[in-house]
Amino acid sequence: MSSESTAATLSDDEFSRLFAPPETREVETDEGQRLQSPMDGQLINVSNADELIDAYGYAKSVNERIYTWMIQLREKISALCEGDQKTQRVRGRRKQVKVTFPDSTWDQSKLKEAWHAYPHLRDQLLSLATLRVKKREYKKAIATSGPADFEGFKSIVESAEREPMGIPSVTVEQDVV
Repeated sequence: MSSESTAATLSDDEFSRLFAPPETREVETDEGQRLQSPMDGQLINVSNADELIDAYGYAKSVNERIYTWMIQLREKISALCEGDQKTQRVRGRRKQVKVTFPDSTWDQSKLKEAWHAYPHLRDQLLSLATLRVKKREYKKAIATSGPADFEGFKSIVESAEREPMGIPSVTVEQDVV
């Protein structure tokens, strides 16, 4: 077997056929109305709670495995990115994707502390809604030295930043010709 993954060696038509979203259909049979599983074609009696519950459990299990795989793929694709820009692109020979990294979050209690402790400086970096940081001004402030109250304010705001949570989103933008 080739060292390339199966997905990478498929033609666009093969890939689309294999990974096309399945269709669920309702079927009328002699035994009553049935729902056909898009995963294995099995007919489920819509009047039988046990069959419906079993099918739901199976679908949930498959969905969780597929979601886990998608997360792993998103992590691997995002690992191909270079730099620290929020939005980046990864291009292969046939496809290109846009990778959008999650935003960092801010500790609201620390931002409130800065808001109340430094009312004469707060409007430079903070705004109300939930307190949020004005990113452009914040980046400038980090590179600026100033008096003790400015440094104290800046220190509190800086300590409120939390690492981004979650994984980047990946959007297939175009086929590369």
